[in-house]
Amino acid sequence: MEKESMDIEVTIDNRGIPCALGIFKVMKEMESVTPGRVLEILSTDRSSRRDLAKWTDRVGHQILAIEEGGNALRPVLRIYIQKKL
Repeated sequence: MEKESMDIEVTIDNRGIPCALGIFKVMKEMESVTPGRVLEILSTDRSSRRDLAKWTDRVGHQILAIEEGGNALRPVLRIYIQKKL
């Protein structure tokens, strides 16, 4: 899915933050996201892919896409989560 076609409401910059703390930021921010709209997360923590997948499965949101960028020393993940309706 192309970023341009996603209805991104909020972007959270979790780069440099351990996923344990980053997931709390995501959970808090998701409360304000309009149902059906998308939360974009920037993260350098490789475990965020796994942790956010577990969280979305549990609460019913949907990961639309995960893009990898950056470089081998400092990867950046862009994770797009759609809030459940």
